[in-house]
Amino acid sequence: ISGGLPARAQSLVTSLVSGGLAELHPRGGVVTERATSRLLTGGRAHPGLYALGDLAAGSLFFTFGLPSIVDRAHDIVQAISAGDGPSLPATEDAVLSA
Repeated sequence: ISGGLPARAQSLVTSLVSGGLAELHPRGGVVTERATSRLLTGGRAHPGLYALGDLAAGSLFFTFGLPSIVDRAHDIVQAISAGDGPSLPATEDAVLSA
């Protein structure tokens, strides 16, 4: 597994992918739900599993720079504070429009 992932994240991402908890995004990083940054596999969001920064690059297209990191962190905190809900089906169109 490479996909533009930081070297230190390789073993974590390999473990998540092997365990069915993450999918590699074709443009880099792992597949995430745009509104919450939760990890997605097969269109399903995983409560409690989030990606930030380079790990979310493929889904979010722009993840670097402090303002972007702060915005994503805020979205994650909001999702956690809201109870993170059950895993829900998500289509790519729904994810992209969020």
